[in-house]
Amino acid sequence: MKNTKLIISLLCLGVTSSLQASNPSPYAGPDFVATQESIEEGSDPSKGTVYFGKAGNRVEFDSPMGKTIAGADYSKGKCWFASNGEKIYVEGRIDKKTGDCDANLSMGPAGNEVVVGGLMSSQPCEGYSTKKKLGNKELAGRATEQWGCRDNQAGEAIHSYDSKLKLVISEETRYSREILTNIKFKKINPDLFASPKGFKRVNKTQFMQAMMKGTMR
Repeated sequence: MKNTKLIISLLCLGVTSSLQASNPSPYAGPDFVATQESIEEGSDPSKGTVYFGKAGNRVEFDSPMGKTIAGADYSKGKCWFASNGEKIYVEGRIDKKTGDCDANLSMGPAGNEVVVGGLMSSQPCEGYSTKKKLGNKELAGRATEQWGCRDNQAGEAIHSYDSKLKLVISEETRYSREILTNIKFKKINPDLFASPKGFKRVNKTQFMQAMMKGTMR
């Protein structure tokens, strides 16, 4: 079950958090590489590598089926999710209004649910009905603003916002915690954000079926 949950969690993460363009405008902060640490209730802790820049973003996670990669290419308006082990990927488009990956990839909230921003959002508490600044705190060696977020449907969260990166670098909810650590500033090659070469493009159903089969091997 944990393997199956991990697949779904990674796909949700990719299209609802890491793959968002933060907003319809280009990312305004400096390029960086970081470690993403995630703890979700009922799942083993996981770590990944984040590449974030003005041209797009990319998150790589190790999973029981091999490396899984989520990417967003702002210049082409595309987002994608790939399995390095299966050599396949599924692709969608970035919504110009919201900056989020479209429903072609989304395993996340249904249309009648509130969509809120999380880790790597461009503003704290995006989409929440209320927010309140709680103070300042040093986190992962970074000076951050602490924000309390609340929504009747989405629930509550605490966001740590880095004003230099112009991103939320930590989110804590009742059931999960995600944080960026080991943040290092460096120029990112835009080729990292393009759809993977040499991989077969499939639809979302085919992608999930292939990943599920991988857990049985």
